[in-house]
Formats: sequence, C-alpha cells, structure tokens
Amino acid sequence: MNNVHLIHSKLLSDSYVNIDRQKFDSKFGWIVVISSLLISVLEDGYAYTCGLFYEQFLIIYGQTETITSIYISIMNGTIYGICPFASGLIKVYGCRTVSIIGSILTITGMLLSTIFDQSIYFHFITIGLLAGCGLGLLSITKLIIVTNWFDQKLALALGIAECGSGFGMAIFAFITNYLIQMYTWKGAMIILAGLLSTCLIFSALYVEPNCPLPTSKHDMNSKSLFCQVIKETTDFSLLWKRKSFLLFVLNQFFLSLVFFTPIIIITDRIKRSGFGLSSSSIYFCFGIANGFGRILFGYISTNFDIDNLWLLIIVTIALGATIWLTNLAHTFATIQLFYALFGIFFGANICLTQVVLVDMLGTNKMANALGIISFFDGFAALIGPPIINLTVNYDDDNNNDKNNDIYSTSILITSIISIGSVLFLIPISWLHHKQNSNEQNEIISKHKKRCRH
Repeated sequence: MNNVHLIHSKLLSDSYVNIDRQKFDSKFGWIVVISSLLISVLEDGYAYTCGLFYEQFLIIYGQTETITSIYISIMNGTIYGICPFASGLIKVYGCRTVSIIGSILTITGMLLSTIFDQSIYFHFITIGLLAGCGLGLLSITKLIIVTNWFDQKLALALGIAECGSGFGMAIFAFITNYLIQMYTWKGAMIILAGLLSTCLIFSALYVEPNCPLPTSKHDMNSKSLFCQVIKETTDFSLLWKRKSFLLFVLNQFFLSLVFFTPIIIITDRIKRSGFGLSSSSIYFCFGIANGFGRILFGYISTNFDIDNLWLLIIVTIALGATIWLTNLAHTFATIQLFYALFGIFFGANICLTQVVLVDMLGTNKMANALGIISFFDGFAALIGPPIINLTVNYDDDNNNDKNNDIYSTSILITSIISIGSVLFLIPISWLHHKQNSNEQNEIISKHKKRCRH
C-alpha cells in the first residue's frame, strides 16, 4: 500500500464513508427524507408559530412581555439543550426509537399545558421543558438519519428534508391562528397535539443504515446502556481536539443569541404597527421563503463546485443584513418582503450548517458534533431573547412617538451580532487544512517507522 492510499484509508476510517456510501443514496434513503420532511412540517411548524399563543397568554395572565416570552425562550433553549443527551441516545438506541420518544414527550407536554393552566409559570414546564425536550429529540434525529444515508447528494437531501420546517411554519401560521379564534388557545393546542401525533407514524418509517455502532446494545444490560448514553452525552472532547470545530461552535453560539428574536416578535410587532392585519401572513411569507432557501442552497451546494464554508459565510452576512432591513419597513407589503428575504437566508444558514459540519468532521461524528453545538445553541437561545427584550422595554419607556417601532434597537443589535459571528468562521478553513496536513504527516511518519522495523 503506498502512502497516498494509506492516508486516504486513515482519513476515511473515522467516517461511514468506508462502507460504500454510494449504495445509501437509494430508495430507502429517500423514504427517510420524506419522513423527515413530514416531521419537519409538524414539529417546526408548531415550534416556530408558538408566538401566536404569545398574545393570548399576555391577555390571560396579565404578565409583562419579558415574562411571557420566557416560555418561548425555555422551549427554544430546551430544544437545543437536550441534543447532547439525544445524541447519546441515538448512538445506543438508534434514530427511530429516539424519534418516537420525542413524539410522545411533545404530545404529552402540549396536552398537559391545557390542564395545568392556572399560571404562565406552568407553561414554562409543560410547553417549555416537556414539549421542548420532545421537539429537541425530533429535531436532531431527522438530521442524523438523513446525514447517515447520503453522501454526494447530502446537501440536497438535507435541503428537502428541512424545507418542511419553513413550509410547516407557513401552514401552521394560518391553521393555528384559525384554531385559536374558533376554539380558544386550549382547543387549538389539543387539535395541534393530535396533528403532531402523526409523528409517531413517520418516526416508525425511519430505516436505519447498516452502519457499525460503537457498541452493540444486544451485548449490554440496561445499566451498561445507560452508562454508554451518559458517556456519549458528556463527550465534549471535539472542542479541544479540533480548534476549527471550537470556532464553529462559537459562531453558532453568538448567532443563536439573536437567531429567533425577529421571529418571536412578529405578532407583537404587527399589532403595534397599526396596520390592523394579522401576523399570520408574515409567518406565511417567512415560512415559504425559509423552505425555498433550504432547497435552493442545498441544490447550489450539491451541483456547483463551491466551498460550503465560504457559502455559509456569505449567507450569514446576508442573514444579518436582511434582519436590519426589517427596520426600514413602513408598509405591510415591505414587512412581508423583508421577512421573506430574511426567511431565505435563515433556511439557507440552517441547511449549510449541517453540510459544513460533515465536511469538517465526517459522518459518524455528526451526532456528537450536533449534540455539542445544540447544547451551546440552547443556552444562547435561552438567555438571548430575554436580554434583547431589555432594549425593547427601554425603547418602550422612552418612546414618545407611538408610531416608532420599539423593536428597532433590538433588531439592530440582532443584525450586528449575526454579521459579527462570521469572524469565527473565516479562520476555520485554514485551521482545518492545517490539522488534516498534520494528521497526514503523522500517518506517513508512523508508516515509515513500521517499514524500517
């Protein structure tokens, strides 16, 4: 075996690519994509339009915007924060089992929210924590299962699977608003829980690739399985083993501080604008554009010879710029337009994030990598909106002209942080190539030593 072939074999040994991944781009893989697409429609459609319940809770519980918005922050934070534990579960039990568990937790949390409704603080537990845990399990499994099945068409497969997130948001914007008006928020929540129960069926359609797991669960007792889950969950070694990955995590952390702010404030922003129109159409425009952006940039990444990292950098800058543009909207039509532009780059950013991770780490580290990133994303999503909301309260207290947008400062801060986060991405390409070069030199050196002996 010559040195080049030896190096190539070593680099593939840490990935499922060495199992002839061409055969994975098959009909079973596309069944998984369709199942993930349908779960995205339901799971993300509900999660992203939870802001429509925001106004209802403001009226019912009489709390401030800051307190009421915390339940959304807790839910977003839990969705991401549960992912390290979810990645451990996936490695031991597989995507199908974990996704089914996520479906059950989500439905349970939604239904309990209609029973324990005496205070907004109950929703912190039922919607925020319990449903959030379920949504988090559904979210990471649909990414991991698609990543395991595809190689050359990965970006396109992820784009299709994840476009359901945007389209789900567009559909749920009108469904949720209609249900709230017809059946109150409780009736709407119960009906939506019924819709999300179909995730149990779609989760059961997940076909697991015949990839080797670190351990065989058939050879382990329940205690050993639990220990294995904890071991996988607490494995943060990638952070110090790969500096390029550490920078990527920092980028995602700062982006997640503000990522959901423009979405959370849609309902109240439209209400205060004086247009007298429903925020559902804004959710619809954002959702359709979000789904389109995932497919479009998934197609670009798959069919054009382009560096995915630099494409992600460009998309993130565009994301920050379009967030700022929403401050310039003075008519309902321009708000729709700017939120649509924001949606395109929002979806593209999420799609390309997974592709860049595969480029950096290979497929079998995806569960661990997504778990780590999601942990920091969850913490950022938990603390970000309440902190940004402080600027909203400041603007509201000092705003003598009620025609001014009290969210202008928070949107400006969101835009600056989004664009500034790319500073962590720029050195990644150089660090990644440097580390790969060092690994190759180390392999060659070890091979020469063995040859001398």
